[in-house]
Amino acid sequence: SPPELRPIIQIDGGKSMSSDINELYRRVIYRNNTLTDLLTTSRSTPGELVMCQEKLVQEAVDTLLDNGSADNQ
Repeated sequence: SPPELRPIIQIDGGKSMSSDINELYRRVIYRNNTLTDLLTTSRSTPGELVMCQEKLVQEAVDTLLDNGSADNQ
């Protein structure tokens, strides 16, 4: 769903909470940015570390897609 349909929800004490899907998008972006940093800031980043981060990105994307498909059913 578009961002405007994923509202920020006000909870007790004036705090806010975003919808679950916003958090899933945030996780994908954060993990992808971390991977990009690993690949661009150092040529000596161990391959195992890159592969581990790639798996984390894939897990985040899979979770997002699984959640999105459940919402559409």
